[in-house]
Amino acid sequence: MRCCVSEGWQMGHGQEPELWEGANKTSFSQVAATLVTYLNDEGEEIMPGFIERNKWKSFLDEFSKRNQLRPTRLEVVGEIGAQEEERFLPLVGVSFDLKGGAAGSVEITLGGETAADPRHLTHTISNVQQIAPLIGAAGLEEGVGIEDKEGTKTLLLFETLPELPETTS
Repeated sequence: MRCCVSEGWQMGHGQEPELWEGANKTSFSQVAATLVTYLNDEGEEIMPGFIERNKWKSFLDEFSKRNQLRPTRLEVVGEIGAQEEERFLPLVGVSFDLKGGAAGSVEITLGGETAADPRHLTHTISNVQQIAPLIGAAGLEEGVGIEDKEGTKTLLLFETLPELPETTS
């Protein structure tokens, strides 16, 4: 299986994915995000942007490993627009719960790099319906989008820390 970046917001079949309808376009344009299209060895599209439900756990486990400690921005896009939940907390992990009372939910854990660091945020998305990786204009992984049953979208986006000004003595 190969992965390639779709151009713009359009996907392989020329349809904009429902996950992003009505979302805050300013946030998306800041990321210049596109969706990933997966191709089989013959070059046929097999997974246009969204991750298949039976692959959510493994995708999120690998996503967490690849991006651990990257600075983040967490946005929730719902009926009242985009609400920024946090900015610059490092990613600890994203997990999918398969069993128990929280089955079908995704938990995003952000926080300090050590146990002594008091910064911490856990955001849970219940009744997840869709998960899509976000790829930036340069082809790098820029985050993940998650939609719940009510149509609320949660965007976990990676940030670049601001440069510290040079000091002169």
